[in-house]
Amino acid sequence: MSEIAKRALIWGVALASLSGLIWLLVGWLELEPITSLSRGFQPDVALQGTTLTHYEGMGRRLWSLTAKAITVDEKTRTTVAEAVEVRFWHAAGEGEPQEALALSVHAQRLVLDNVRQDMVFEGRLSANDAHGLEFATHDATWRQQEGVLEGEDIVTVQRGDLSLEGVGFRYDMQEGKFLLKGQARLRWMPEEEP
Repeated sequence: MSEIAKRALIWGVALASLSGLIWLLVGWLELEPITSLSRGFQPDVALQGTTLTHYEGMGRRLWSLTAKAITVDEKTRTTVAEAVEVRFWHAAGEGEPQEALALSVHAQRLVLDNVRQDMVFEGRLSANDAHGLEFATHDATWRQQEGVLEGEDIVTVQRGDLSLEGVGFRYDMQEGKFLLKGQARLRWMPEEEP
């Protein structure tokens, strides 16, 4: 057998072995099809355990989305994500980095309008901002153009010793203001002295 034939045989065996190994690993890991998470549509793009970042025209980061699974459907121009964290950024003040974290939201599911960049958070969600404000609710909508997160469900809000509970809210990210829409119940929980 010539030297060239021997090399071709070795490469053929190596490629076949590599293909078999990949097939075994995929079968052994039993990877769950991402399309089962997308609730009824066939995505054009499907990703697992990834982060997407949206930038404005000048290159400043506006938000980043980290999720267990992300599916993109070009026909409906939507992105659906499961087990998400969305971090919203705003322009920092003088002497600060280019952008500063304004708000972080954790939710069970997210539907993103790929054109308008509006987001619908579904299920239980919790959020905290850069000023120590924390809140939790079900279902909320982010309107990109206004920079506002709104919800109509029961919401609990906490900052330090102060705790509020109400129905419906509006959070203006640029101003860092949280507004309860309806009546609120206030609780003050001072720290106990030693």
